[in-house]
Amino acid sequence: MPLSSAGPTTATGTTNITSCDFEAADLCGFTQQASGDQFDWTRHSGKTSSALTGPTNDHTYGTGAGHYMYTEASAPRHPGDKAVLNSFVVPATTQQTCVNFWYHMSGNQIGTLSAYLKVNGRNQQRIWSLKGNQGSAWKLASVSLPVVKQPWQVSFESVRGNGVMGDVAIDDFSISASGCGAGAYPGNCNFDNGLCSWTKDHSGDFDWISGTGQTNSHGTGPTGDHTSTRGKYMYIETSSPRKLNDRALLASEMLPGGSASCLHFYYNMYGANINTLRVWVQQNANSMQVPLFELKGQQSTTGSQWLRAQVPLPKQNDSFSIVFEGVRGTFALGDIALDDITFDNATTCTLSPSKATPQATAVTFRPLALTTAATTGKPLTTTTPPKPGAVSCDFSRDFCGWSQDTTDNFNWLRHAKGTPSASTGPTGDHTTGTGYYAYVETSTGRLNNKARLLSPSVQKPATTCFSFWYNMYGAHVNTLNFYVSNNNTMGALIWTLKGTQGPEWHFDQFTVPANTQKITVEALRGVGAQGDIAVDDFNITNGDCPQGQGTSLVGLSCNFESNNICGYTNDKEDFTWTRKIGRTTSGGTGPPNDHTYGTSRGHYMYTEASAPRRTGQKAGLISPQAAKGSYCLTFWYHMYGSRMGRLNIYTRIGNNRGSAVWSRASNQGNKWNVEQVTLNPTASWNLEFEGVRGTGIQSDIAIDDVNVTVGACPAPGECNFDTGSLCSYTNAKTGDVFDWTLQHGGTPSQGTGPSADHSTASTRGYYAFIESSKPRRRGDKAWLLSESLRKTGNSVHCFSFWYHMYGVSVGTLNVYLSTNGSLPGAIQWKLSGNQGGSWSQARFPVNSSADFSMVFEGVTGTGNLGDIAVDDITYTSGVCAFTPTKAVPPSLTTTTPSSTTTILTTTPVPATSLPGVFNCNFESNMCGWTQAKDDQFDWTRQSRPTGTTNTGPRSDHTSGRGNYVYIKTSAPRRTNDKARLLSPTQSGTGVKCVTFWYHMYGSQVKTLNMYVTGDANLGKAVWTKSGTQGNTWRKATVDINLGDANSKQYTVIFEGIRGNGVLGDIALDDISQRVGYCNSSGIEPGTCNFEDPKLCMFSGNSSGIEPGTCNFEDPKLCMFSGNSSGIEPGTCNFEDPKLCMFSGNSSGIEPGTCNFEDPKLCSYQQDHSGADKFDWTRQSRRTGTSNSGPTSDHTYGTSQGKRGEKRSKDAEHFLFM
Repeated sequence: MPLSSAGPTTATGTTNITSCDFEAADLCGFTQQASGDQFDWTRHSGKTSSALTGPTNDHTYGTGAGHYMYTEASAPRHPGDKAVLNSFVVPATTQQTCVNFWYHMSGNQIGTLSAYLKVNGRNQQRIWSLKGNQGSAWKLASVSLPVVKQPWQVSFESVRGNGVMGDVAIDDFSISASGCGAGAYPGNCNFDNGLCSWTKDHSGDFDWISGTGQTNSHGTGPTGDHTSTRGKYMYIETSSPRKLNDRALLASEMLPGGSASCLHFYYNMYGANINTLRVWVQQNANSMQVPLFELKGQQSTTGSQWLRAQVPLPKQNDSFSIVFEGVRGTFALGDIALDDITFDNATTCTLSPSKATPQATAVTFRPLALTTAATTGKPLTTTTPPKPGAVSCDFSRDFCGWSQDTTDNFNWLRHAKGTPSASTGPTGDHTTGTGYYAYVETSTGRLNNKARLLSPSVQKPATTCFSFWYNMYGAHVNTLNFYVSNNNTMGALIWTLKGTQGPEWHFDQFTVPANTQKITVEALRGVGAQGDIAVDDFNITNGDCPQGQGTSLVGLSCNFESNNICGYTNDKEDFTWTRKIGRTTSGGTGPPNDHTYGTSRGHYMYTEASAPRRTGQKAGLISPQAAKGSYCLTFWYHMYGSRMGRLNIYTRIGNNRGSAVWSRASNQGNKWNVEQVTLNPTASWNLEFEGVRGTGIQSDIAIDDVNVTVGACPAPGECNFDTGSLCSYTNAKTGDVFDWTLQHGGTPSQGTGPSADHSTASTRGYYAFIESSKPRRRGDKAWLLSESLRKTGNSVHCFSFWYHMYGVSVGTLNVYLSTNGSLPGAIQWKLSGNQGGSWSQARFPVNSSADFSMVFEGVTGTGNLGDIAVDDITYTSGVCAFTPTKAVPPSLTTTTPSSTTTILTTTPVPATSLPGVFNCNFESNMCGWTQAKDDQFDWTRQSRPTGTTNTGPRSDHTSGRGNYVYIKTSAPRRTNDKARLLSPTQSGTGVKCVTFWYHMYGSQVKTLNMYVTGDANLGKAVWTKSGTQGNTWRKATVDINLGDANSKQYTVIFEGIRGNGVLGDIALDDISQRVGYCNSSGIEPGTCNFEDPKLCMFSGNSSGIEPGTCNFEDPKLCMFSGNSSGIEPGTCNFEDPKLCMFSGNSSGIEPGTCNFEDPKLCSYQQDHSGADKFDWTRQSRRTGTSNSGPTSDHTYGTSQGKRGEKRSKDAEHFLFM
């Protein structure tokens, strides 16, 4: 639980008297040592800069937003360098205190972390110290201090080890009244003030809990604690919903090796259904857990009888942990309690009671608190092979008879929840999401080290089908193999897969030959720690495996991370495909990184278009062979470059490849695109990718992450998730905070989320959802992206899905339409809050003039009861109604523009908002607006001021806190350089109104132009403005007349031109488009029938004269809304509706004069250009300063009048019209 994020806190009694989580920049009063050390501690968030060392996130929040303190071991640091961090000063104490902090010491070159008690600025004694790799996890340290009669501090000293993999971190420091537990040894605890340094290990089925007095169940458990009968103890509550053999685990911190030889504790085992209490020891994360103590059945005759236990500890050279395991019996009368745990270094320590000799063997399941990178210590013992058992196994209880191979390099481990290493392994098991799976931990070891798991005897005279789920996620994932054998050898390789396959669980199966005796699953370690491989839900059934939907063809699926590229070979065409990492050799073409990892470490295949390649030359890449059938090919391709050629896909049957089953030409943008293709070969076949060189070197073509599954592909944009995959949908790699997750059954949190999918209404079916529990925070976003969908043209399509939004803290589900790779795009559908505990359907029409992707955005609410799920996504042609209507975003309306708008009419044309990506306030992205390629520089998206004083806006127009776009005219820009911003391609007929806000402030501002073009030519600007327009946002509206003929495609272009200096920034914001004239009159500009005083921009008629006439005797009559015509006041030729527009002169006085009696100041306004220091004030009565200013106005000579007042002579002021 987070401590305080506001810095130090103080309290009295037994609560925290001081604490710090380092969230505040002032470090809560912590200070760096001024002298005597070689470097400083650093406040940091997220991952440290060195690989394979340091925490991934802070301890307080467990996210990249939280902060911690650490020492960076990279150059220029040397072995033995010290960094000292001193806490705030603590007042003298009159009782024992407990110092708690969390530390992180992960890396093969970790040095030493020590804590000292400092009094009057001098170290008095070392109170805590730990050396070496402690694993990739935050761990709690607790130190009891005696009474300190002077003000004191805690001083943290980090000593650098012998290499860069030695980052040391601390977080969540606190000091509590009273001691930490029963004594000074770190593991001692009487639980009266909490868990001391012990932790509840959530990888069990339930948790140990703190108790006082009697437990909730009569007839079991203690009547009070052992220490005083009034204190606290830990116990397991075995009432419902607990089941037989459910386990609860309580783990110590990592205890220093060699410091204790004997463990003492008190236990209460009273009740008719008592099962088992065990004590285990584990030396490090990757060693076995060895049982030290085991008692079964009722031991206490009454609830008040506490019994003493004594356990000899094996000699330890390295740090170790103690784990208490409580096991539930058949019914509820089985509560087991612990109290007063102590350690000592007694010379004699025998097991007590003597009947507590453990019957269990060493195991490989590891509590979550201990799943950390290993130290260099040796394992305490080797595994005892388990007894024969079932081949089918979900690992929920044990390994089901599967055994470790004693001839390999390391072991498979049974585990729950996420693996301890970041960016690798699953987040939970496949069966329920909260249970167990088997995996290999790759934090330590060498390349190609092997771990093997051996099945019990299969003993089937006929063929069987073995199915399983696997998770292979991480940058260093190597290989997973399955072998079958009818003797004691490894046998034949029957299934293999190499490289990362993404964070999801994947299903596969293979047919086991008759008379097979044994199945072996083998995992190979890769080059680093991000290589965990997991398996779950083994199942064996009689008969051959069916070629079911979604079964992966391992031989054809490839991410090209292996040197043998999965058996793919180059065809003998004009040139070859090349395996590549990072950028290709030519500028302006090819991907910057692979798709699998998105980094320079990942591999992809590509065709290099540079010399000696010529236009039209071809390169073919051919897969291994597969059997006939129906298949779905999913692959990612990258086709970026101005001289792009073509990518073709064929299914080759022998030497005949027929016509291409898929083809794509021309520039597809600098991004990876996903595609799905259904293949129906009629005989054994090979897959072939053919790259055709374009007209120049900017035509490199790349592919990655090829996946072939059994069964036809879903329609574009369609997915029901029931193959255990996201189909062609993908989680965004950047821009959001977390990911959508596949799930079956209920979500992990009760009170939110569905209990089954929508497709099958069962726990077997899958859906995608966002998990709103910690470490999520309010407003976190997750984006799920469809493949690229083809533009709709003049037709309308329907996008449909089912959603589930149940829980008291549900946030928001948004759906966007994204073009040109901009994320998330233009809002199409929006729904917030609890929608009840059932699946509901959503539908809305889609019309896009460009290729696009749909983006699901899940936004977390205020708490963990906010899971949001989607299922059964479809995308079909035809019109559909918007469902539900409450999900229409505020920025859209459901009014459909008329295609038969009459321009000359007396009926106003409705200004209907146009759904799509044209409208943009630049808050999240560019909404599909793109930079021109034939100009000199680009528009920039910005928040806050532009960076150059005396030019550009202070903030955006939309909210004052958001984003806008602008041209930055600083160096290296030159006079008359141009930057053009292009809208997404639009289409339509009739008249449309474009509205935008512009900011042109600065002494060297030049020109902003707007063009509307239907081809490659700019044509003549339809709107232009030059020179400074003052330090304010101004609104512009422009009519576009497309005519009434066939629908026309057009693009709106904004052009900013740089002036003769840096004070020329120009900005845009809040661009929108609507149907109808901007003046809403529906009549042609320059005409007026005067039938309605609201037409022709008259601002009202209160003259009492006939409509359409004016005698101009009184400027209050005929109320034109402005005068920028340059013609004589009071006259008008009505040639331009923008003329004759008086701006509100109802004063009755001559234009250009003012008596300041009108609060509108007769159209005078303050200068906000920055040229002055303060404003004029309209005032009556005295100014408020003695001996200065008038006593009344001039107009009336009374205090009822108003006048303009200049408040001092120190700055130059003026008023302007």
